[in-house]
Amino acid sequence: NLLLDVSLPEGHRRPDSCYLLTDKGCRLKVRLVLCVDFLCPKILHTMSQGDLIRLQEVSGDELTTGFVLYDAIKKFLRNKKRTPVNVYE
Repeated sequence: NLLLDVSLPEGHRRPDSCYLLTDKGCRLKVRLVLCVDFLCPKILHTMSQGDLIRLQEVSGDELTTGFVLYDAIKKFLRNKKRTPVNVYE
């Protein structure tokens, strides 16, 4: 998220809630598994079964994309460590 220019808040907006929650939703562009999977009871009880299934499909896509991005960054950083840097260039 820091690579995606997400700034971290200086404090909680709501002490009874997640540190990263804003008035517009989660501050993170790439959310953690726990965050993607969580549905508050209020939302859970207002959605139809079809809507919940669709939400789970979209959530799965979000998680897959996050894992692919994480893996690509990890591979990039590993390759950077192996590439010698000529400080005299």
